Amino acid sequence: MQTTTTELLNFLETKTRNIIESANHFEKMTSDELNAQPKESSWSVLQCLEHLNLYGDYYLPAIESRILRANTTPTSLVYKSGWLGNYFANTMQVSSNGTMKRMKSPKDKIPASRLEATVIQRFIKQQEQMLRLLKLAEGVDLQKIKVPISIAPFIKIQLGDCFRFVIHHNERHMLQAQRASNRA
Repeated sequence: MQTTTTELLNFLETKTRNIIESANHFEKMTSDELNAQPKESSWSVLQCLEHLNLYGDYYLPAIESRILRANTTPTSLVYKSGWLGNYFANTMQVSSNGTMKRMKSPKDKIPASRLEATVIQRFIKQQEQMLRLLKLAEGVDLQKIKVPISIAPFIKIQLGDCFRFVIHHNERHMLQAQRASNRA
């Protein structure tokens, strides 16, 4: 993937704002509706959001620490994705028709079966933090800063690809949560 750094950050900011807007709608639902699983093998709205919170607990501090200690400034107006980071980001992307490849979650990222509505506020706070990090990222080189991935911290991807991966992952599970809420 190749685009300008500004276009990439604006694109990811818009996606994150849309995710926050969608999450705000869940606050109007009852606890039973939020915890209802459409099928036994499917997650409820709160399980989807808690899954994202668990990933946010890892990625948001990892991203922030790398940005804050970076000694780089943008060296190019063009952002060119790395091959591995691009692969990871693309695997999370929802297709244009709303379909997505089913994946197995790591055991430490599988949420409890019954959750409190506070999961929503925690999720929204994490997304607001993501917006702040995207703003901070305007002053660093998205290609030179590397962030370790959660499943194998010895593997690092470019900051721009990490943003893409996390935000596509958020978007993917937000769609899953919306589908669960429609069946509640």
